[in-house]
Amino acid sequence: SPGPVDTPLYSKFGIEDPAQQAAMLEALSSTIPLGRMGLPEEVAEAVVYLASDASAFVVGQDLILDGGQTVL
Repeated sequence: SPGPVDTPLYSKFGIEDPAQQAAMLEALSSTIPLGRMGLPEEVAEAVVYLASDASAFVVGQDLILDGGQTVL
């Protein structure tokens, strides 16, 4: 369950002004205890783990990748 991840998705909200885009991303990042959005690589690493033999005994888990946002 990834939280906010820094991808081009956030440029598709119809906000054309770069300053407003930056303000929106800053406001979103301020809701994350780690103070930043996730990176695509961090989500990919979780996917690689779940697809590997290392997770062979993992069943029915919700892996939350949100920098602590759901804790708040």
